[in-house]
Amino acid sequence: MTDWETVTIRVDPETKGEWEEYAEEHEEVANLSHLVRYSVSQEMASETPATVRSSQPEDERIGEVLQEMRELSEQVNDVNTKVQSLQREKDATEKFDMQTLLLELLPVPQEEELRGKSQGEWGVTAEELASQIGAEDKSVILDPLDRLEKNTGLVVSVSDGDTRAWWKRE
Repeated sequence: MTDWETVTIRVDPETKGEWEEYAEEHEEVANLSHLVRYSVSQEMASETPATVRSSQPEDERIGEVLQEMRELSEQVNDVNTKVQSLQREKDATEKFDMQTLLLELLPVPQEEELRGKSQGEWGVTAEELASQIGAEDKSVILDPLDRLEKNTGLVVSVSDGDTRAWWKRE
């Protein structure tokens, strides 16, 4: 008769049930004890330890995750580039729209208006233009006015101290 030692292991009831079910369904193991002995023997006989076997797929998954993260990062960068491009386009459109509006509002002095008046008298101030378009602050129109004056030559301004007036050339 063989001397047997008893080894007690603790597992949750669900795991024990799975092992018992496996033992019933597979003829190579006679019962739960045999399944545990057989599994331990197989593990010990294998050339690759369980920790190495289980880490290889994990390493592969980590590599896959890193690759997916790189791809996501590239996609985010592409989206950011597109958003920045759209923002620049929107800003340019808004600037163009403001310039177009200002050109419509700026007065064009007639020859008879020029006689006996200073240029500031028949031009319009930034405050007056801002009021006409419903802007609370003249700063929203100063840049567009300056661009129109410098870049197009369609707008002229004159300053007499604290006040600056603009008008459109004929």
